[in-house]
Amino acid sequence: MGFLESLGKWMVKLTGGQGQMNKSIADWEASLTPDAIDDLERQGIDVTEYRRKYAERVAAEEALLQSAMDALDYAKLDAYKAVPRDPESEFVKDTIALDNLGGYKKYVPESPIVYGRVVQAHSGLWKPSTEKGATGIVFLFAMDEQHMYDEQWLAETSEKISDMKESDDVPKDCKKFINDLRDHQSYFCHKLSDSLSGGADAWCVTFKLEKQTSLPLNFIPPTKILPLLILEYPKQGYIASLALIPAKYYTK
Repeated sequence: MGFLESLGKWMVKLTGGQGQMNKSIADWEASLTPDAIDDLERQGIDVTEYRRKYAERVAAEEALLQSAMDALDYAKLDAYKAVPRDPESEFVKDTIALDNLGGYKKYVPESPIVYGRVVQAHSGLWKPSTEKGATGIVFLFAMDEQHMYDEQWLAETSEKISDMKESDDVPKDCKKFINDLRDHQSYFCHKLSDSLSGGADAWCVTFKLEKQTSLPLNFIPPTKILPLLILEYPKQGYIASLALIPAKYYTK
């Protein structure tokens, strides 16, 4: 009896059905890493098919990321940065509709556009999906003109935040923020201290995403940049008022 056949019979017993068993095997194969495949080979298992499927999966993922990069065109937003905007413009109406802004719609014509850098997010948002249901994103953004569109500063600061999150040595002025960041159930709005901001008017906030289809190509792009409208100037300790900008305004 081959390894896959043995695995299949075990899965049928475990899951209680052939259909669920097939899905479980497919999920298991999709999770195989090169090291895991090497371990199977050392056990005398023929891994030719697993290596082929892994190579195909990597190629598909790379093609998806490249297509996403090719689709992005943040320069298109230049036409919409100036305020006030026409309340009857397509940009304003589309943004209100996308985010279901309700009582906040009056702020859209005056709200500044910033680049929101994804610091962390629900795992499902990194791959294309049309699933519905609210999920969370943590955004980093700056309110000062020098940094609000500076992708390098956003990337470097996001990396500092991630490194600090994993560190045991957290500066005193960052402890509350890092503790909240480590708590995946928390909602917060933190102004970054100089230890992280480098002097920028920088903020890190939670955002509740209602629909994954609001994202370009239905997932977080490789740049980790999602343009945002800041509906009200953020306040420490309050839930930030911000909105996603429809992807058609920064994609080709």
